[in-house]
Amino acid sequence: MGAVASCPDCATFRLKGRRKHRACDRDGKRVRVGDLVRIVGVPDLTGMGALRAESQPVFEHIVGQSKRIREFDELGFAWLDFTIRKGKSKGWHSVAMEPCLLKNRQGA
Repeated sequence: MGAVASCPDCATFRLKGRRKHRACDRDGKRVRVGDLVRIVGVPDLTGMGALRAESQPVFEHIVGQSKRIREFDELGFAWLDFTIRKGKSKGWHSVAMEPCLLKNRQGA
């Protein structure tokens, strides 16, 4: 699972260098700090080197789960905090995700 192919912000990141992501989920709905969102995909982790082996299972673990957005960084990535209670990736995690890999659950 990678970034949503139709996301122009992800394409710009890959092809033309850094540009801030818009705060819109996979359906184009606005997402804000504090919103409850469902994780619908795993970011493209190529280029992470040795950290990929540690990070991939963490991202895969939260697909399908709902989390609150803690903040957006200067590039527009949504930061999510959570705990994995069991298994090899057990512990507290804080991850940055492209908003197009989220689905806004507000009002659901």
